[in-house]
Amino acid sequence: MRLDDVRTLQEAPSAQHAEELIKAGWTLVAIVSGERYESGQKAQGPIYVLAQAAPESEPAKDINFSWV
Repeated sequence: MRLDDVRTLQEAPSAQHAEELIKAGWTLVAIVSGERYESGQKAQGPIYVLAQAAPESEPAKDINFSWV
């Protein structure tokens, strides 16, 4: 996926959450080390970055070309 194809980025704090997003059509673009808070406690570990693609534009319809 190219950067200009991305509509939305989202972080998932766990592999299970990332898997749910992937099943819903998101694309995993990175796994990075980071800090997050779980139940008020600071935790360190992988953060999954997912992207949702922008809708593809529809092809043009009813175009008439005339050569002069």
